[in-house]
Amino acid sequence: MFSTECVRLAKQQPDLAVAIQKISDQFQKMGTAEIIRPADLACFLDLDQNQVRAVLEGFSSTGLLRAEAMVECTHCGMAVLRSDYEQSYEEDGEYCCTGCERRLGSDTIQAITTYRCGTKWPKIPSNSTSKPDTVKRKLLTPQFNTPVGTTWSDIKMRFTTGETLTITINGRHTKVNYSDMGMKDARAHKATKQWKLLNDFADGHGSLTWDSSEATRHNQKRREILSKNLKDYFGIDDDPIEYVQATKGWRIKFEINPVS
Repeated sequence: MFSTECVRLAKQQPDLAVAIQKISDQFQKMGTAEIIRPADLACFLDLDQNQVRAVLEGFSSTGLLRAEAMVECTHCGMAVLRSDYEQSYEEDGEYCCTGCERRLGSDTIQAITTYRCGTKWPKIPSNSTSKPDTVKRKLLTPQFNTPVGTTWSDIKMRFTTGETLTITINGRHTKVNYSDMGMKDARAHKATKQWKLLNDFADGHGSLTWDSSEATRHNQKRREILSKNLKDYFGIDDDPIEYVQATKGWRIKFEINPVS
């Protein structure tokens, strides 16, 4: 992958040759690049962050990647395009984090650069003998011991209290709480808005529309973050929440029920 660009960049900066090869191999496995944070990629590949940034900048200069200026909430790590952040400040005089809902300012944000597929990102044929779902789940490194081949429809959840729920897969029951599922607000020591949204879905037995009592304009972004939380936790790449045109609302792809 990227053979020409890799060779050119390695010749220009031979001290980056190992990092270039590792990053190229990882991109080959990924097949696409949605949002790449240099720090996360460096940690995943056990590489120096400065070297990773240099390689990504090099790929960006060739059009393989596209750099995006963003700002990140220093509390929860939620990132937003700098242009959106600045536009909100210009129009409303403030910007509230869509992750933790704290008001952001110069002392609570960090400027970062992320990368995604550029105009010259190649279409990469898969030469792996592993099933696509298995490959994706290995890259996601699930926190839950999800059986290989599991899809969202195989999962059942039932809230047992406001802070715990039971997950059932293939007849195996596991009790977890919001902290286990990565939905704990570390500063406030309580559940995040995403856990509340998951509870709202349970109250609607998997559905949430504008007719729901908990409907709010903030749910769109919370839904995106909740989807990421669930994908990371179970290691399933498919989006667990889908939009239903008929009801103009959202539906979770697995069975979920409230406290009985």
